[in-house]
This record gives sequence, structure tokens and C-alpha cells, in this order.
Amino acid sequence: MVNTTIPVSVLRSDDILLLLAIGAIYEIIIRTVAHRVKARSLDERNLRSQLHQLKYETTQSRRLGPSAFVETSKLERAVLVKEKDLSKFEEDRNKRIDTVQRLSWNFTVALNLIVFAVYYGVPILSVDGGAVTGAGDEVMTEEAAAASYMRGLIFPLSYIGVGLRLAGVGLAARASSLGALVVMWSAQSTVEKVSECVEALVLQ
Repeated sequence: MVNTTIPVSVLRSDDILLLLAIGAIYEIIIRTVAHRVKARSLDERNLRSQLHQLKYETTQSRRLGPSAFVETSKLERAVLVKEKDLSKFEEDRNKRIDTVQRLSWNFTVALNLIVFAVYYGVPILSVDGGAVTGAGDEVMTEEAAAASYMRGLIFPLSYIGVGLRLAGVGLAARASSLGALVVMWSAQSTVEKVSECVEALVLQ
């Protein structure tokens, strides 16, 4: 097994741990709140159960024919009332979901701006171009070698990650460095994917 060491000139390990913690905790909080808002309340679950039972009784009453017309009519009216109440529950829940999504977006933008401002121009990790080129290598400059190494290291994000490029604004060596936002986003993405896997397993 080949042990490859990344040639770095800057590595702020304490900041990396802090940013990973911020990103992970924030994502956990956001997803927990969203899950609680989307979940059906106990009253709504009870109402759905009652509606299901009423529909079953209505179907059974219809099978009795004209002799059960009065009872069937009562059950049908009861079903309509329950469906109206259930619709109100769903409308209220959808409104709460929309509100939480707007607040989450605003908080996310605010967090990104704060981290960007605090770490503006500060590289969290930078590749050492001199260590990449090696002694006597005149084909590429140190900056070009470091940039090429970084592109390969984070491929394909280096080509399709628009946010990755924006996160590098202010860095002296953008092509060969990673900013604070990238580290925080990586923690958020990891928590997101783990949560999706857990939810998929639970729903099976």
C-alpha cells in the first residue's frame, strides 16, 4: 500500500476542526428542525386513523344497499368533515415548512457571510509548489505545479464546483489553496449524505 503525503505549505488544523464542527452542528440542527416541522402531529395522526376507519365503515354501509341509506349518508358527511379538518392540518404544516425553509436559507447565507468575512484572505490549506515540482524541475513553475496538484486533488470539483471558486475569493493563491467555506461545506455535505442514508434505511 502506497502512503502518499500531500505536500502542504499551510495547514491550519485547529481552524479545520473548528469549521468542521460548525458545519456539522449547523447541518444537524437545520435537518432536525426541518424533520420535526415536516412530521405529522399526534392530532393529525389520530385524525387520519379516524378518517380511515370512517371510510371503511362507509364502504361497508354502502354494501348494505338502500336499507342503510340514512346511516350511509351520516357516515359520508362525517368523512367530509374529517377530510376538511385533515386538509387544514396539511395547510398549516405546509406553511410551517415554507417558513422554516426561508429562515434556514437566511441563516445559511448569514453563516456563510460570517465565515467568509472572518477568514477572508486566509488559506486553510495550501499546496507547496516547491515540493511538487522537486529539485531541478524546470518544466513548471511552483505556482503552476501547486495549482495543477490541487486540481487533481479535488477533481472533479475543481472543474464543476462554482461555489468552490467563489469560496476562494480573496486568497492570494486561489488555484492552490482551500478557503474556510470549503471546509465548512464539506462537513455539511457529509452530514447531509449520512442523514439521507439513515432515512433511506429507516424507510425500508
